[in-house]
Amino acid sequence: MITTKGHSTIEPDGAEADAAMDRYARKGDPRDFAQLIDLLQPRLLRYLRRQLNGDANAEDLVQICFLKIHQHRGRFHPGAAVLPYAFAIARRLLIDKIRSERREHRRVRDQMNHPPPPWTEPEQALAQRLALARLESALNEIPVNHREAFELTALDGLSLEDAAAVADTSPTTLKMRKHYARAALRQRLGEDLEDLLR
Repeated sequence: MITTKGHSTIEPDGAEADAAMDRYARKGDPRDFAQLIDLLQPRLLRYLRRQLNGDANAEDLVQICFLKIHQHRGRFHPGAAVLPYAFAIARRLLIDKIRSERREHRRVRDQMNHPPPPWTEPEQALAQRLALARLESALNEIPVNHREAFELTALDGLSLEDAAAVADTSPTTLKMRKHYARAALRQRLGEDLEDLLR
């Protein structure tokens, strides 16, 4: 795990973190990156631990977050605030982790409950691929926050509460976004939408 130098429990000065990131983005000095880690790591770790209910994987995600900040330092805009930038990366990693775990659980469950047939007719396989492509295309046409709400609940199987935590909003707001997403998708796909979600 990336270590810190042991700051006090007072929240780090945002201006200090911004200045360290500006210097690191321009010069690539490892000392500036170490200072940035020292300032931001406790907050990112707290956020991810809270979202993952204390899961030890939070530490791994924090390390990946800083790796991405390092890899993309050339894209950082001088003068921009680094804290929202870092939290956005952490949130994206969190979403990817939750989705990956849900897909794996669903895959294992489906294999246990419905063993795959010994063969699949080419026409059926093609129809399934086309149907999923239609759904993906329709999802790309709706607002991003509505799409996220729909994907987290309908596709990834998260509860409203879990999905709201990932989306950093309230369950009520997320439920409304999911409703709007379903209405928009039904308008584009008709009754095929329910078939696609089975």
